[in-house]
Amino acid sequence: MRAAMGLSRRAVLRAGMAGLVGGVGAAALAACGERQIVEKVVTQTVEVVKVVTKEVPVEKIVTTEVQKVVTKEVVVEKIVEAAKERAPGLDVNLITRPVAIGGAKWNPVKGGEISYFTFGNPNSLDPQKWTGRAPEATSPMYETLYTWGPDYAIQPHLAAELPKVADDKLSWVVPLRKDVKFHDGTAFNADAVVFNFQRFLDQAATRGSVVRDVSSIKSAEKVDEFSVRFQTNGPQPLFAKFLAGQNPVMVSPDAVKKLGKDFERNPVGTGPYKFVSWKDNVEITYARFDDYKWGPPFAQNKGPGLADTAKIKMLSTDNAARAQAFEAGEIDILLHSRFPTCSASRRTRLSTSSGSSTPVRGSTTR
Repeated sequence: MRAAMGLSRRAVLRAGMAGLVGGVGAAALAACGERQIVEKVVTQTVEVVKVVTKEVPVEKIVTTEVQKVVTKEVVVEKIVEAAKERAPGLDVNLITRPVAIGGAKWNPVKGGEISYFTFGNPNSLDPQKWTGRAPEATSPMYETLYTWGPDYAIQPHLAAELPKVADDKLSWVVPLRKDVKFHDGTAFNADAVVFNFQRFLDQAATRGSVVRDVSSIKSAEKVDEFSVRFQTNGPQPLFAKFLAGQNPVMVSPDAVKKLGKDFERNPVGTGPYKFVSWKDNVEITYARFDDYKWGPPFAQNKGPGLADTAKIKMLSTDNAARAQAFEAGEIDILLHSRFPTCSASRRTRLSTSSGSSTPVRGSTTR
């Protein structure tokens, strides 16, 4: 019996070392002491070891998944740092946020040409009528009262300050800048703003995408030469956001009155570039507006565009075609485009922002 109990104690010790037997199990073994019990304890120990062995592959699978995610992120960073060779030393981008992309210092070079792209041919260059992606094609030429600044905050652009709302939350007064003029030399003032919004609100006219941006506005009226009062259909906490959209841009009233229907092919705005020509399904060409000096407060360059010429080219929606155009030097900037590789010999800055697919209005080469 002592020998049997001795074996049982050694069995209990081995089981305890394996962490499998508690105080109740030890007492039961001491009372019985049969070899069969010892064999069962050993068998249980082996089974637990097997369970631990099965858990190891799970750890390996998790490690593999983490490695795959990291690899994909590195590829994206390499694309953002991708290249340009057509204009060596020219560091340009279509984002006016005052931060260096990819850690590079802002080192602007004046002159040359910069090109961007849009999908297909615009249906019109008149903001009253256009639809779809047409606003992208006019980004260098047109501007809005408000725009998106750093950290997606609304900031004044053609407006001098943020709107002042009345106590009833239905009336909004927008102060305007006093130093702005259109490409045709005419003044930008309250009369011009009222003219544009009356066009946007004209239900008898053929209107396009701008309808959704002005749907909350009931009327626009002149307060003084550089102030406009907007009446809304109800309280609109996002009122300034609507005025910062890509559709309610300001055009020259004189040009619209003079050209009539031809205005949509001969547009006049306030941006850092002025319209030159439009070749259907090929490209739109703009020339630097040398009198420009009213860039938004956060822009590093508040004056004329740096490049002599800006071109918006019409490309297909095919990613491979756009990648080939970029590699060939036909376009300088890609937004929201996916392609497997990019030549390290072309050094430029690309935007992979997940926000709006349109460059910040009027920000080309700032």
